[in-house]
Amino acid sequence: MHQNWRPALGGVHAKKATTIAKEVARRCSVRTNIYKALASEQSCSPETAIRWQASSVAGGDASVALLSFQMQACFPGEGWDMIAHEYLARAIAAYGRTTPNISLFGGAAGLALIVSVAQQGDQRYASLRHDLDGYLVASIPRFIEHNSRLSGLYTTSFDAISGVAGVCAYITNTSRAAASSDMVAAVGSALMYLLSLANVQSSNGLYCYIANDRIPMPDRKLLYPDGYADTGLAHGVAGVVAALALALLDGWSAAGLEEGLAQLAGWLVEKQIKDRYGANWSTFLTSPAKDAHGSRAAWCYGVPGIARALYLAGTALGNEALQGEALAAMGGLIARPRETWGIASPNVCHGLSGIMQVVLRMYHDTGASQLRQLIEMLADEIFSLYSPDTIFGFQDKNVLGQWYDNPRLLEGAPGVALALLAASQPVAPKWDRLLLLS
Repeated sequence: MHQNWRPALGGVHAKKATTIAKEVARRCSVRTNIYKALASEQSCSPETAIRWQASSVAGGDASVALLSFQMQACFPGEGWDMIAHEYLARAIAAYGRTTPNISLFGGAAGLALIVSVAQQGDQRYASLRHDLDGYLVASIPRFIEHNSRLSGLYTTSFDAISGVAGVCAYITNTSRAAASSDMVAAVGSALMYLLSLANVQSSNGLYCYIANDRIPMPDRKLLYPDGYADTGLAHGVAGVVAALALALLDGWSAAGLEEGLAQLAGWLVEKQIKDRYGANWSTFLTSPAKDAHGSRAAWCYGVPGIARALYLAGTALGNEALQGEALAAMGGLIARPRETWGIASPNVCHGLSGIMQVVLRMYHDTGASQLRQLIEMLADEIFSLYSPDTIFGFQDKNVLGQWYDNPRLLEGAPGVALALLAASQPVAPKWDRLLLLS
C-alpha cells in the first residue's frame, strides 16, 4: 500500500493547487492567526465553538505540526522542519499536562503517527516515538479490558476517532518484523478486540450496535430510542473494516482475521441502499428499520469512506467482487447530481477535501480515468471556495450554517492544504493513515 506516488493533477490544476496549499500552510503556521480565529469563533458562535486541544491532531497544535511535516517532505529547504518542530513540541508539552489517552485523533496514537511522518529519513524523533509507543503498548490492553467489561458497546470503544480501530491503524503501520515483542502483543490485543465485534450481532442483526443508553447526544437519543448501528468510516462498521484490512495488507495476522473481515465487509454490502444512480448507505441502521435514506457523501459517512473501506477489504482478501462493489459505489457517486451530496464545506471530515483524498487513493490504486476527472472537478470546486481575504484562505461551515475561520485539521484549513498537496505533489501522503485510507 506504499507504492510510489503520482499526483493526479497536472498542468494548471497542479500549479494552482500547490500555490494555494503553500499559502494556506503559511497562514496556518502563524500563531497569531490561530489566536485570532479561535477568539472570533468563541465570540461569534460560542454554542458551536470546539475547544482547541493543543495535543490533538484533529484540532490543535498537532494539526499544524502534521501539515508542516508534509510541507517539509514536499518542499525541503524552505524551513518547514523548524515550524513543524515548534508545533510538535507545543503539542507534546500540552499532552504532558493532560490525562493521557491512546486515541488516534486526540491522544498518543495520533502524536506517534505524526512522528512517523516526520521520521522519513530523520531520526531526531526516534526517542519520542519510542516513548509514545511504550505508552501505547502498556495502555492498549488496559483500554480493551476496561471496555470489554462494560455492559454494552460505546462508539468511543471501537471507532476510528477515539477507539481501537483508529489506534490499530497506527500500530499496524509498520512491519511485524520491525515491531518489538510488546508491540506485537498490543497489535494482537487490538485485532482480537475488533474481531470480537465481527463475532457478535445484536438480537436485531446489527453489528457494532449502540444501545440508546450508550448514545451520548441527547437529540440523537430521542431520534433512536431503540439504538442503532453506525455504518460510517469515522464512527462505525466501515472504520473497523478499514482497520482490519490495513492490518492484513501490512502483513499482520490473527486467528480469524480474514473471516471476520469478510463477514463485516459482506454485511456492509448487504446494507446498501440502491437508487437510480447506484449504492448508498444509511448513516444509522435501526431495528425495526426506519425509512431508509442515503447519507451525505463524505469521508466520515456515506459512499466515499465506506467504498474505500470495502476496496481495502477486497484488496486485502483478494476478493475482486468486494473491489467491484466499491468501484461501483464510487461510479454511483460520480453519476449522482452534485447538489444531492449534502456537502458545502471544503474540509476533510465532511467536505470536499475528504472526498478528494478518498478518490486520490482510489485513483492511485486503479488508474480509472473517471476518478481522475472527479479529482479535477473536486479541485475546481475547492479552488472556488478559496478566499484570500479570510484568515487561512478557507473557511468551514458550522451547524448553524455560518462560515468561520477554522485552524483545525479535520474540519478546517490545514486538512484542505494537505489534500491539495496530495493531489499536486509527487510525495506520498503517508499522513492519510490518520483517515484509515492507506
